[in-house]
Amino acid sequence: MNRSIATFVLLMTFIATSAFAEPQTPVRNVIVIGVDDLRANLGAYGADWTQTPNLDRLASMGVQFNRAYTNVTICNPSRASFLSGLYPETTGVLTNRMPPRENPMLADAKFFPEAFEQAGYFTANIGKVEHKQYQDTMDVDEFSNPQDNFDESSVVHAGEIGKRFRWKAVDAPDDRFGDGMIADRIVELIKEKAGGDEPFFLQAGFHKPHADWIAPKRFFDAHPPDDMPLMPHGILSPPNTRGPLEGQRQIPVLDDDEERMVISMYAAGTSFMDEQVGKIMRAMDEEGLWDNTAVIFFSDHGFSLGEHDQWSKFNQWESTARIPFIIVAPGVKPAQSDTPVELVDMYPTMMELAGLEPPHELEGDSLVPVLKNPDALTDGIAYTVFGHTEGESRARVRSIRTPDYAYIQYYEGHDVLFSADDPDETVDLSQDPSYAEVLEQMRYLLENARTADYMDTPATQTP
Repeated sequence: MNRSIATFVLLMTFIATSAFAEPQTPVRNVIVIGVDDLRANLGAYGADWTQTPNLDRLASMGVQFNRAYTNVTICNPSRASFLSGLYPETTGVLTNRMPPRENPMLADAKFFPEAFEQAGYFTANIGKVEHKQYQDTMDVDEFSNPQDNFDESSVVHAGEIGKRFRWKAVDAPDDRFGDGMIADRIVELIKEKAGGDEPFFLQAGFHKPHADWIAPKRFFDAHPPDDMPLMPHGILSPPNTRGPLEGQRQIPVLDDDEERMVISMYAAGTSFMDEQVGKIMRAMDEEGLWDNTAVIFFSDHGFSLGEHDQWSKFNQWESTARIPFIIVAPGVKPAQSDTPVELVDMYPTMMELAGLEPPHELEGDSLVPVLKNPDALTDGIAYTVFGHTEGESRARVRSIRTPDYAYIQYYEGHDVLFSADDPDETVDLSQDPSYAEVLEQMRYLLENARTADYMDTPATQTP
């Protein structure tokens, strides 16, 4: 993309944005639905092997971001990042063992539920919002994190694959499972608060599809292994890098039948979570809240189901970095956006939708311009990291996605480059001399990812 094309794109973006209708009703309430380990395998994202009718409906009501990415592919660092609106290497939280509030950058920072609390909202965090060992550190009106509580005699089938993946099919009602209890409490709060004078902020943090995959039997029955696809494997990590070794215990060697079995269990957990989201949506229907309430759905990161021989989240591949991300808000027309966006953008977006000033400087970009015009770019870069280097405040594996490319760089000096038209990551372009200029530009953008603008430094593909 050359400068004249970039200028034309910006001009058309301005025209389209100007023509887009402003929200008819200001956002009064906010409901955030976060999920653990959910890759972009919903029906709305083309995964017809997973039954997700409720999330498919949600996607049809707002803006579905097709190229949304986590900023770090592990639970605690991801949550510290998106809750604070700061990049992982700014927070300094790069492992699950780092307590977020002990880092000087986060000691006094307001996580976004606290920003709504400070603004006078009723606030509740129900479920897994912060990582499990650091939960209940936020100043909100209500917090609980229900866990499964069924009688083991109701387990009708259980198993383990590859000494890593365990599941239980249980003959018990939804309200005996943690996610069922989370949904029930959110529904109760919606009904309690809908007609009141006080605006509310509710966050549901669902556990599934994080392993172990424990859910009502009907969801396993609906996803038989023989109906599951095998994922495209793509290329392997460069030799002599620690990329795959970080999660070695989560990389079993499985045959095709075992792969399908794991994928079916993951799909069952996903579908169970979808049903809980449906309960929240039906409560909003009954209370007539869609005209004044924003709903944001996302996952903390994805999960590889055999891609690149990975069965984990400890990597930078597309299957793990990419997440489902949906925003429904008053006056926002249903659409899909292919603009690269990242989880750190969620905090500033909520602040702008609610008409609030952020309590501290945020590093993400508000996505309100993209909600108005799905073809608009923010900075055009999604930045993702994993792992840490001893004595340094940089991650071991880092990557960026732009409108045209995906680029991964390993601490050991290796890098890989893919076209955005190759989401299965099958052809590494980094060794192709005709892409030498693109590779240098991507290296520059990676080093400056938190401040660079893709439109100012366009990566020009050489035919």
